[in-house]
Amino acid sequence: MESAAKIKEILQAASMERLPEFIAEYENDPRSGVQNKSDPAENGRRAQRLLITWISDDPSLYTIVRKYISPEDFTEELYRKVAERMFAELDSGQFQPAGIISMFEDEEEQRQAAELFHTTLPELSTRQERERAFHDILLAVKRNSYQYCMTNLGSDVNAVMQAVKGKKALEELQRTHISLE
Repeated sequence: MESAAKIKEILQAASMERLPEFIAEYENDPRSGVQNKSDPAENGRRAQRLLITWISDDPSLYTIVRKYISPEDFTEELYRKVAERMFAELDSGQFQPAGIISMFEDEEEQRQAAELFHTTLPELSTRQERERAFHDILLAVKRNSYQYCMTNLGSDVNAVMQAVKGKKALEELQRTHISLE
């Protein structure tokens, strides 16, 4: 039961539009501990945290992520800074979480950055569950980025072009199957 609740939490964190079948049987079970999280801003931050954590736990996933997600897709300033440095280090083959944490001078920022690298991801029992959860987290980060861009558009022509580009990337990612093998 507990692992199903954790799986659902990851999937909810990804702001999914639909829940997979393997979670449905636990929806109405009061012992599952599942709670609805309805704050879209928090869901967006949670998806960004999960993605950074997942990449830091398995840096080989970066080759998949970089096709769809850039540091600009991280709407929280601290997460964007972490992603910029992390992606640059992964591109150069020199990924060092401690160096990323120490780039922040403020203790609170260091603590928040450290949390990104030390969050424990729940175990997903099958490759299909992992692929689905990973795809949904990528999709949630991209969707959140697009929504943030649309909210802060203004009248800048470049921003409008960026929003259109973001919408196309989001639609492509929705149709894409992510394989973790």
